[in-house]
Amino acid sequence: MPYGWIDPEIYLQHNGVTVYHVYGTDDVSNGPRTYWYGTDIECAEEGDGSEYTFDVRQLPRNGHDPNTDEGRKAIIREAIEVGLVTKDGLRGEAV
Repeated sequence: MPYGWIDPEIYLQHNGVTVYHVYGTDDVSNGPRTYWYGTDIECAEEGDGSEYTFDVRQLPRNGHDPNTDEGRKAIIREAIEVGLVTKDGLRGEAV
């Protein structure tokens, strides 16, 4: 069976940074990971060592709950605003 590239779904866009879903075993049919995201359209599943892939639970929470979609989006937006998450990936130290 032939395989082809499918662009990952955009999770959010904020201040010029696009954040994409990351999929289990890099296969969209496995569904998006709950806590892992990337800032590059070719970002891979967690654990690949890519600077473009990050775990939202490792970002400052500032009172937001990473177990809710609303909380994850708020955490990522705030990380973008302070320059921790950029279009070039995670910068600085996560918590």
